[in-house]
Amino acid sequence: MTESANGLGPLDRAVVETLSELGAEPGTTLNSTLVMAEIDKRYGYGPVYTWTAMLALCQTWRVPIPLPETNGNFGSPSDPPAEPRYTEVGLSAVGSYIAMAEHGGKPPLPLGLAQGNHHLGGTRPPFDPNRVCDALRLVHAAAPDNEVLAELGDPRFAVDCLVVGPIEALKQGESVRLTLKAMVEVGGVNELHLVSVPPGHGVDEVLTHIANRVRSGREGLPLHIRDIRNLSQRGQTRLVIDLDEPATADAEAAEELLSMWPLTIEVDADLGAPWVQLARSWLATLNPSLEVVTHLERAQQLLRRT
Repeated sequence: MTESANGLGPLDRAVVETLSELGAEPGTTLNSTLVMAEIDKRYGYGPVYTWTAMLALCQTWRVPIPLPETNGNFGSPSDPPAEPRYTEVGLSAVGSYIAMAEHGGKPPLPLGLAQGNHHLGGTRPPFDPNRVCDALRLVHAAAPDNEVLAELGDPRFAVDCLVVGPIEALKQGESVRLTLKAMVEVGGVNELHLVSVPPGHGVDEVLTHIANRVRSGREGLPLHIRDIRNLSQRGQTRLVIDLDEPATADAEAAEELLSMWPLTIEVDADLGAPWVQLARSWLATLNPSLEVVTHLERAQQLLRRT
């Protein structure tokens, strides 16, 4: 499917434009079933496809920059969402801007360069939107490619994780395989704190997986784990892993823990072209009379994660 200058596919555009036309601007939400029916009437997309697209646009553990605001249970990595009739959806500040930009009322945002399409099952990973805008400024100033790519940095997913692999080759347009690792902190002499899990996996899944292996006699466990406690709060992951003596919680123990699935996963990654080439193509969509540097400063403010 062809993406717009804002990085939206046809179904994503239908969701954003319909919300805008229904008046679901920031601070206003509408019943999801009503919105889905309106999308079906205007664009012919059925409820199954529309609901899937709406979830992909707003589930914060999947998508780095949500376009809708939500009210109700839209699920989690471990739990499914409620039925659409029990939820509400509207536009975020970014979504509202994008809706205007899709109609030419505003210049486009580099959302596609920042967002990628990994959250849709694609191979383009997301990047930090702040650094994307800084890298675009360098491209606009005709800086050398190596300076641009150094400013761009590593992929940054919706949930914090360590990204390892041939990242420079990825940015040069090659197809690569990346390793995504959970984030682990040393919490005490015999404690490791798991503070994030890789995208696509939930805290409950990790907790159950490790706990089952501990209860089954620790067979195959890389560490002597005595217990695991879930101290996570809304929006903040924290699994406390207690180690049996003489194990010591240190960097080596953390690496041993990360050898367990799903604390370390692999994903295919391919930008489809060198990143600098993609950046030049996006800059070419801007009106020649636009003050590019000023626009990119505004884009940074809109796309910055909260």
